[in-house]
Amino acid sequence: MVLWSFEELIVIDVTLYGTALFLEFISLLILRIKKPLQHRPFRVPLPVWGLSVIFIIPVLLFAIALSGAFMAEGDSFKPALFAVAALLSGELVWQFIRFRRK
Repeated sequence: MVLWSFEELIVIDVTLYGTALFLEFISLLILRIKKPLQHRPFRVPLPVWGLSVIFIIPVLLFAIALSGAFMAEGDSFKPALFAVAALLSGELVWQFIRFRRK
């Protein structure tokens, strides 16, 4: 990662962090739907539709930032492409591990 410039590292960081935030919101919604009465140390006091509305705001911001990185002129789309490839390779490695365990 030392070969990337500071701006490129920021694009990679925002892409990876945005994806992690997306997964956190998805898990919140899935747990709220599948196990609504389970005891939790902290509970967001909103129904599922309210959580979904709040979920839309960071997803739109992430989509705008990622599309801006891909539409920028020059080589600034390369770090975003690298981050997306890293995310996709993680899923491929996970599927490979699951396949080998069977």
